[in-house]
Amino acid sequence: MSGQVGKEETVPAWPRPAEFNAPFLISEKIDGTHVALAVTEIDAARAVPEGAISVTVGGKRWMLRAASRLRWLTDERDNFGFRAWVREHAAPLVGLGPGLHRGEWYGQGIQRAYGLDERRWALFDAERWTKLPEGLPEAVEVVPVLARVPGPRLPQAVDTALRTLQSTGSLAVFGQRAEGLVIASAHAPSVRFTVPLSRTGGPARGQELSKN
Repeated sequence: MSGQVGKEETVPAWPRPAEFNAPFLISEKIDGTHVALAVTEIDAARAVPEGAISVTVGGKRWMLRAASRLRWLTDERDNFGFRAWVREHAAPLVGLGPGLHRGEWYGQGIQRAYGLDERRWALFDAERWTKLPEGLPEAVEVVPVLARVPGPRLPQAVDTALRTLQSTGSLAVFGQRAEGLVIASAHAPSVRFTVPLSRTGGPARGQELSKN
């Protein structure tokens, strides 16, 4: 027995709870497919994994990896063309900066399509993206935000937001029916709930608050 201690394993992280009195964002729920884009600065000599895209911008080398909710995307296993779109716009997408950027890929041929002839990518993190960087592809946008309120004011704010969508329809695509709401903690974006809008307006019966 060598007496050497093996490398210590990392304990899986426990998500940080959201404070109920902290702000929550109420945004429109878009009916598309969940996708993500990981942007990482890498060394010039580093090999990239299958499906990853390498691009040089401003003298720096970047790796972009497109993903669905549960897996990395490749040419053979794309998700409604999201990875192909990322590859085509790799250089300008570096403008999002390092990190994992999640959003809804929606439009032509995806779910109910919203009557669109093109596809769009609506970023979820509206707290961060109050203004998008210049130079991004035109398809990049942010989910429409209806309210930013502390937890105790959520019931009233949700009711008002539902009535707004019932009256105006989708804020993402004018003239289209809205899908519902997403409630997300401004300080813990992974804490999210959905409130579907029934076809007659108001919350879908039995689904007033469901975790996304």
